[in-house]
Amino acid sequence: MRKEEITIGGEYLAKVSGDRVRVKVTGRIDGTQRPWVCTNLKTGREVRKSSAALSPLPEDRPVKLAERSLNSIAALVGANLRLFPEATVAELKQAVRAKWPRTTERVLVACDAWVDTLWAGREAKDLQVARDVLAAGGDVDAQLPCYTPEQRARIARIMKEIIG
Repeated sequence: MRKEEITIGGEYLAKVSGDRVRVKVTGRIDGTQRPWVCTNLKTGREVRKSSAALSPLPEDRPVKLAERSLNSIAALVGANLRLFPEATVAELKQAVRAKWPRTTERVLVACDAWVDTLWAGREAKDLQVARDVLAAGGDVDAQLPCYTPEQRARIARIMKEIIG
């Protein structure tokens, strides 16, 4: 951890004699290699630790959990886009909330931003594909044989918007 993240009176995890134990920071001594004076809550003994040797308690680590959750959410959203190519942004966000109802709001906000970015990228790709099909003659079925019927319909709809 950085020294700005450590507070006197806070509890952290630290390795003491090979075991990870909870310690409480009781003070600071400047100008030393291990400036934090801590009390081992298991034994009551005083130990000195550097900022890097102190770790937050598991319940104070939402960022790691959020990153892990966001990776799972990204996989779910990607799978839903492949399974339901006509899904809207709201439907994708609703699918995430249904799958992980206890997910923190912070993770859901990050997920919403990720879905919006993904959606914008998908729309830009579809627009480019529609332009390429128009430039090649405009036959969606002949130009895009590997696309699903739903994807072809979406490209055809975009082509109509470009022409009309």
